[in-house]
Amino acid sequence: MAAPQTLPAAESSPVPSCPTPESTMEHIPREVKAVSGRQEGMDNKISDLAAKTNSIHTDIGSFQGVERRLAAVEHRLNTLSDRDQECLYLRDTITDLEYQSRRDNVCFFSFPEFAEGRGGIKGFVKGLLPSLIGLTFPPIGAPAGTLPGPWAPARPHPIITCFLCHEHAWQLLVAARTQWTV
Repeated sequence: MAAPQTLPAAESSPVPSCPTPESTMEHIPREVKAVSGRQEGMDNKISDLAAKTNSIHTDIGSFQGVERRLAAVEHRLNTLSDRDQECLYLRDTITDLEYQSRRDNVCFFSFPEFAEGRGGIKGFVKGLLPSLIGLTFPPIGAPAGTLPGPWAPARPHPIITCFLCHEHAWQLLVAARTQWTV
C-alpha cells in the first residue's frame, strides 16, 4: 500500500484555527474599550437629546404662554370693537338728545340788565311772551341762562329759555318771524 500523503496544516484544514487563550485575552480588553467608548458616545448623545428635549418642552411652554396672551389680546380686540360700536351708538344718541334739547331752547338777546325786575327771569319771560308776540303757553321750564349780576353797567346777557314742549318753542319762533325780521 502506498503511504498517504500529508498536506501542510494551513492548506489542509478548511476550518479556521481556534484562537489561543493568549490571543483571546488580548482581544477582550480591546473589545471592552471599544464598547465602553461607544457607550460613552451614546451617553453623551442621550444627554444631548435630553437637554434638547427639555429645551423643546420649555419652548412649548413659552409658545403656550404666547398663545394664551395672543388669545387674550384677540378677546380684548373683539371686546374693543364691540365697545366701539356701542360708543358710536351712544355718541349718536347723545347728539340726537343734544339737538332735541337745543331745539326747545329759545335765546332772547339785547335785554338790558335788571329788565326782568323783581319777578325774576321766569316771570319776566312769562309776561314778555304774551305782550310782545301774543302767545300764551303752558308753563315754561326754568331758564338756563345766567342771572344778571349785581353790577349795573354791564353788557346785556342773553336769556335762554327752555320750553317743555318743542311745539311751543316752534310757535314762538314762527310768531316772532311773522312780526319781525329775525
